[in-house]
Amino acid sequence: MKQTQTTNTNNSSNSVTRDFLLSLVIPCYNESARVDIMLQGIADFESKWKGNYEVIVVDDGSKDDTVQKIESAVAAKYSFLKDKLRIEKVIPNGGKGAALKRGVSVSKGDYVLTLDADMSTRPSDLIQWERKEKDLFSGERAVYIGSRKHEDGNVKALKKRKVIGGVFNSIVQICTTLQLRDTQCGFKLYPRDVADFLFGNMQSTGWEHDVELLYQADLNDIRIVEMPVNWENMPDSKVNMLRDSIKMFFGVLGISLRTWIYNTFRLPFNIPAIATPEQKSRIRGRAAFNVLCLILMIAMPALSFQYSVSGDEHWHFDYGNSIYNYFFNGDTEAQISTTGIQYYGGIFDFITAFVFNVFHPWDHYTTMHFINAIVGAIGIIYSGKLAKFLSGWNAALLTVVFLALSPSWFGHNFANPKDIPFSVGYTAGIYFILQFLKAFPNPTARHILGLIGSIGWAMGVRIGGFLLIAYLLLFLLVYAVLTKQVKAALNGKTIKQFAIVSVAGYLIAVLFWPYAHLGIVSKPLEALKIMSNFFVNIGMLYDGNKIQSNQVPWFYIPKYILYTAPIIVLLGSALGLAVVGSLAKKHRDTFIFSLFLIFTIVFPIAYAVHKNSSLYDGWRHFLFVYPPIVVIAAMGWNWLVGSKQAALKYTGLVLVIAGLALPAKFVAANHPYESLYYNEIAGGLKGMYGKYETDYYMIGVKEATNWLLEHEHIADKKVVIGTNTTYPMIAALYQANRKNLPSKYAGMYERYADFRQDDVYKAFAAQHPDFKEPFTPAPLYIKFYDRYSKDWDYCIIFSRFVDAAQLNSGNWPPEETIHTVKVDGVPIVAILKRKTKKDLAGFELMKEKKYAEAKAMFLESLQEYPGNELVWAEMMRLYEAEGKNDSAIYAGNQALKKHPADINVYQTMGGIYIKEKRLDEAMKLYKGLEIHNPSFSHFFLAYTYAMTGNANAAYGEIDQAIAADPFNDQPYRLAIQIAQQTRDMGRAEEYNAKFEKAFPKPTEE
Repeated sequence: MKQTQTTNTNNSSNSVTRDFLLSLVIPCYNESARVDIMLQGIADFESKWKGNYEVIVVDDGSKDDTVQKIESAVAAKYSFLKDKLRIEKVIPNGGKGAALKRGVSVSKGDYVLTLDADMSTRPSDLIQWERKEKDLFSGERAVYIGSRKHEDGNVKALKKRKVIGGVFNSIVQICTTLQLRDTQCGFKLYPRDVADFLFGNMQSTGWEHDVELLYQADLNDIRIVEMPVNWENMPDSKVNMLRDSIKMFFGVLGISLRTWIYNTFRLPFNIPAIATPEQKSRIRGRAAFNVLCLILMIAMPALSFQYSVSGDEHWHFDYGNSIYNYFFNGDTEAQISTTGIQYYGGIFDFITAFVFNVFHPWDHYTTMHFINAIVGAIGIIYSGKLAKFLSGWNAALLTVVFLALSPSWFGHNFANPKDIPFSVGYTAGIYFILQFLKAFPNPTARHILGLIGSIGWAMGVRIGGFLLIAYLLLFLLVYAVLTKQVKAALNGKTIKQFAIVSVAGYLIAVLFWPYAHLGIVSKPLEALKIMSNFFVNIGMLYDGNKIQSNQVPWFYIPKYILYTAPIIVLLGSALGLAVVGSLAKKHRDTFIFSLFLIFTIVFPIAYAVHKNSSLYDGWRHFLFVYPPIVVIAAMGWNWLVGSKQAALKYTGLVLVIAGLALPAKFVAANHPYESLYYNEIAGGLKGMYGKYETDYYMIGVKEATNWLLEHEHIADKKVVIGTNTTYPMIAALYQANRKNLPSKYAGMYERYADFRQDDVYKAFAAQHPDFKEPFTPAPLYIKFYDRYSKDWDYCIIFSRFVDAAQLNSGNWPPEETIHTVKVDGVPIVAILKRKTKKDLAGFELMKEKKYAEAKAMFLESLQEYPGNELVWAEMMRLYEAEGKNDSAIYAGNQALKKHPADINVYQTMGGIYIKEKRLDEAMKLYKGLEIHNPSFSHFFLAYTYAMTGNANAAYGEIDQAIAADPFNDQPYRLAIQIAQQTRDMGRAEEYNAKFEKAFPKPTEE
């Protein structure tokens, strides 16, 4: 192709030598009345254009005499076109797009100019483009399009047409990635290779073809340049804007789908030969990303049926139903709940309740899991899109793979109706914020609606979604300063856009939030204040010790991420940070956007540290920061794998494959328990057993319940199942029994599937004899360390709240265990079958203060179950009461064999030693506790020293007790007591100040 052009300094068109052939392609359909206008426009072009050109008129099945008039006019009046104009006849009428496709296919020019027969824009405008754009005929891979929105253009159009055109353009911006202000002007210039690629693969035949051409160009990195035109709306134009805009609306939707299918399944196998290696890589990367996303959208909902109900889902079950009843039955329960759930937005819970109550696809929990998985898949897709925005399609592909093979994070996508939906809104919000900034100061309707939707969704799950509004404002101002666009950021248009996004997103959130309806501003502000200082004090296993959730160190979240993210992600994050740093000079915008992304990771964690937030259950409350972390990691590995140096490239590939194989192996062996994953740094799940929480979300209960029903055949027996995981077990019982219940009562069963047997439920059951009890056998809530004082036949126990010492000493699961649910060899749930109920009888007798009979019953129970540590602890107290201290100490030691960290046993035994003045033995006993509970070990030693009058030694032990656990109040109180007794008021005030700092009084409002 010849693409040379020379121009002298006066820039006159007569001085230009154009050594290439230009093809003018004009579609015609019943244009008889405008033939002369068309030919006059070409004649004007002939007089000004100094170069070779041809005219291809495509008659699209005209029913009038258009062709005859053209031929007659050329012969009589426009003879200069005799050798330049050709007429291609298409029968029958196929549409403007089809006509242009035919015209381009038969054209021979090095460049192709498409234009309309009504000459709304005359071909001579091309000369003005040539003067304005030096690279117009340089052979660049670009499309130059006439834009009636260009500030340098001259447009005369009906107001109605402008309005309808603006609405349609907004539709285009929403349904595609195009950020153009005008796609429909027919005046467009294509280099030959670009024309052949775009028109050759075009499937649209009608008016909407422009959108497909430009959308395909945009997706394939073909530059699109908007150019000014002189455009005049012809009075007799055949375009019916209302009718054709409606047609285009549906056409654009079809284009979006067809283009996705084409780029995913056809283009990768038909890549143009002229494509560069980089272009080929992008095409294949995009296709792989699309295929993987499609697989996720199908596979994740399909996998959702295998997951157990988690420990929190019953709250969302109730909340969703109460919101549904609020909207459809006028019930106000969702507004007046006292559980604290009312401070959360209800958008996800309402959707699941609505789908269930209207369509009844499965039971409520299964429906919730199915929708949770769909939402989770959408979140992964937006994470990939965020990576593509910053680093290309290969980074997007890596992001999706990394997230899908991040077991600890991925497992939550199926049974976490709070943290995953919020994470999706957070990630999508960051993506649209960065898109907004990239397009600034002219963001499209897609960016605006994307921000509104993501902010509304995130805030509609948690009020913390307000962060996205703050990010948008902060990042906009910082970006404006860095790019010297402060004036644009502060103008009325931008302020209006920010206000629309913020207000509309906020209104979406409160729409599905009944509590907010009590005060559309005051109640969300109240929720924000409460959730910012949310306090839950839960005991948990951390670093081998039982601590409270308000005692976590500042590095709690980072440490958990370090232990549970795949090593490949951790290494990639470090590499990604280096890559981000390298972007500072050459890719300023990407560098800025990457810093903004890093801020969205660091700020929430830093804020939680600053507020001393109560943290528990690992890092599930901060799952939303993980997709951005993975994006940074993908940027790092993408740089290495994409290196032009073969050694680096293949080293990166080997590392990525090997790194992904590690979590993939865990997933393959332990599905559906992905969320229990710990990486190799932590020593895997086995290495963390007894040190950190395993199944804190109770997801092993479904397998345990089903095993018990299947192997013990107890479905119709009058037995009681004790459990410390009530709601997950109840849900599993209901799901197993659902097929045996009368379907006509499905609504009532579902309503009470959380075991709320209130008066309404009981009255309904009494009025309907065939209304069966949905939970058989009957469940009973118990605490693990209170289990033998309750009446049960079988017991399902999960490992949380079991002391680390008992876990690590091999004394869990208990001896009565008949089956254990294990993950990676680690027991997470135990099924117990009661050997005897004599222990229960003993505890009942203790309540009646029949101590002798209780003691006899306990001794009998120990004959059948000698490892019952709870009975041995009770026997210790009975022997002590009888004054049989040696027997009491023997019983205490038997209890400690099974429960090596039982504080009450240590206290009782130590008290016996002290009372008998066997202080060395007391000291030895207390020192033995240090390995399990150093704080209480030093506290008991301090108490012993205090009893002997050695105050200084007592203070030393107290300080060590406080250092081991600053939130154990007993050492402070003992120190204050000793100081007061010794009249050391200065020391008393010192410890009192420490106590008040560790346990501040709540401030009064």
